[in-house]
Amino acid sequence: AGAAAVAARVLLPRVSVVVTHYERPELLPQAVRSVAEQTYPADLVELVVIDDGSPAESGAAAALDALEAEWGFRERGWRLLREPNRYLGGARNAAFRAAGGEYVLFMDDDNYAKPHEVWDFVMAAESTGADVLTSSLDFVWGKDPPPRDALRVKHSLPRAPNSSKGADGGAGGGGSARPS
Repeated sequence: AGAAAVAARVLLPRVSVVVTHYERPELLPQAVRSVAEQTYPADLVELVVIDDGSPAESGAAAALDALEAEWGFRERGWRLLREPNRYLGGARNAAFRAAGGEYVLFMDDDNYAKPHEVWDFVMAAESTGADVLTSSLDFVWGKDPPPRDALRVKHSLPRAPNSSKGADGGAGGGGSARPS
């Protein structure tokens, strides 16, 4: 954790994670927790939760207030936006305009980010120069966090043609494709 680690840390970009929410306050805490537990430096992760006009009778407003207080949104530099219903695209666009990160990662209130998700997206974007990234997903159901073994990277990049090594230069078949 010497000068090289400090220098690498200074070069990491700020990332905004946008979570859209509509009328499912029972699911949102897991999404927020998964962002809070990222391996990427916490002070470089901005969470922007946008409520897309949840009806008053849904109880979402009180649940959002409680979540904002529980996780210390203001102290962390996180934001909670409440907008009239514009549907998913409109909500994402409004949150995107409010986001301050160099990169923006979109999630929904029923998503659970793997602990290394922000780190992996930043490394992929930085190493490829891509403007847009997407990923595969794993399905989990219920209101509890997924089991720890469900959060591990279980895939490697496809093997290059006529090669015994994966496209990431590794042996393929079970490692992470993340750059080291």
